[in-house]
Amino acid sequence: MNRIYFGDNLEILREFPDNSVDCGYADPPFNSGRVYNTFLVNSQAQQKAFTDTWRWDDAAREARAFVVEQTTETYQRLNKCLQGYDLVLQEATSGNKGAMRAYLAFMGPRLAEVHRVLKETGSFYLHCDTTASHYLKGLLDAIFDAKNLKHNRNFRNEIVWCYTGPSNTKKWFPRKHDTLFFYTVAEQGHTFNPDAVKIPYKKRQTGKTQGIFKTDYELDARGKIPEDYWLEERDNMTPVGRLANERMGYPTQKPRALLERLIKASTNEGDIVLDPFCGGGTTLDAAETLNRRWIGIDLTILALEPVQRRLKERHGLEPSVDYKILQIESRPKSERHFKGTQLKVDI
Repeated sequence: MNRIYFGDNLEILREFPDNSVDCGYADPPFNSGRVYNTFLVNSQAQQKAFTDTWRWDDAAREARAFVVEQTTETYQRLNKCLQGYDLVLQEATSGNKGAMRAYLAFMGPRLAEVHRVLKETGSFYLHCDTTASHYLKGLLDAIFDAKNLKHNRNFRNEIVWCYTGPSNTKKWFPRKHDTLFFYTVAEQGHTFNPDAVKIPYKKRQTGKTQGIFKTDYELDARGKIPEDYWLEERDNMTPVGRLANERMGYPTQKPRALLERLIKASTNEGDIVLDPFCGGGTTLDAAETLNRRWIGIDLTILALEPVQRRLKERHGLEPSVDYKILQIESRPKSERHFKGTQLKVDI
């Protein structure tokens, strides 16, 4: 049965069996420094979930210590990468560099756990922006390219989603794109369905119309695989803030068309799609639309209302009947990160 977990996604992911998920998509905090205070007011849980600010504190140090304690090759490579970033960021404990160190300490083990639970045919998409994309790609290279350290062949694409909107900047070009890194677990044999995501392409044809020459563009029904830049108008991927029929009032919500393209490309019907930062449930919505199974994880159960409403209105789904909701309380430090202690996860 499809399920939604609420709790620390690292603790929950640690209980998932190896090689159990077909595709992962993550839209984590971007280390933007923003506070999203327009959704679900007067809640400490909300403040933790919707404040994208980071500090090098005890939690960050504990996260780094956790990475060091792990003995797998993946975590050893991750640790070396984080050590390199410590040098780049001058081992700062405050300011922007300290915040970036804390953010990377948070993201590293979560990316490693997503990699572990993916099947050999699996794929992963990480959604980010220019704030930390260059650092995050280094983490992903360390985690996903275990067998191809010289060739980096498990990295498939840097997809750029371009959009428009107002900007008040006067000192640089307006930043109007997000980045999605596409990785596969194996160099060969991963699921990719080009025919499922083809778009019409424009074929230039010159002809004479009403006494003058003009250039016409015809849509060719054969279509083509989309390039690695996706445009708001051409690809029907308008930011949700301007989509009244999709807007849930959830911070950082992404358009459903974007998720549907990723899921069509990298899964088949019946496959399992995982979103460890599921937020307002766009990934779950898209997966349900495409007849995929799905698992969502989010930090705060306060996000449950818009997710339930979305699944009910769009698909007629009822909790406990069509999917499970499980709230996982954070365990004491002494009991964390040991499989089989309290939390049981079935896939």
